[in-house]
Amino acid sequence: MKIKRNLYRWFRRRRRNLARFILGFDDCPVDNRKSFKDKILYGIAVTFISACIIFAFAFFAIATM
Repeated sequence: MKIKRNLYRWFRRRRRNLARFILGFDDCPVDNRKSFKDKILYGIAVTFISACIIFAFAFFAIATM
């Protein structure tokens, strides 16, 4: 059982290091588990701006017909 636990810890450390390498050390989910608020707000803002642009484009397309 101890070997299995040590193997799991080793695998977990390797996985964490890989995540840090891919995502960058600042955005690693292991280090910043609770910092999703900024990303969610950014996604909402991008969605809202995209919806406004699509609405404006559709309005001008229909108005010029």
